[in-house]
Amino acid sequence: MYEEKIIPPKKAMPQAQDGTLRKFALRVPEVIYQCSGIMVLRSVPDPENYSTYFMKIDNAKFKHKVVPGDTLQFEIRLLEPIRRGVALVEAKAFVGETLACEAELMAQIVKNKK
Repeated sequence: MYEEKIIPPKKAMPQAQDGTLRKFALRVPEVIYQCSGIMVLRSVPDPENYSTYFMKIDNAKFKHKVVPGDTLQFEIRLLEPIRRGVALVEAKAFVGETLACEAELMAQIVKNKK
């Protein structure tokens, strides 16, 4: 018996190896978290001795569909100075000149135990 699969012409990012689609809303914020963590650790004198743990995400808005092959560019800035190891970050993801996603993130910087 032969079953024909219906594949939409444009798939949302990312796509698993087996061809199934995963939720777009779960992947772009994950990439924003990782890039924001790198940016926050740049403000620490010895970043290799610290880890970043994200505490919350606020005001997440998805403005544009991201498809396989799109290149995301990020604009990330601290909203206020880091206090007691807690950073508040605003992050935006762009596809070309088009805003795809934006969010405010709160992260804690913790010194690694040796």
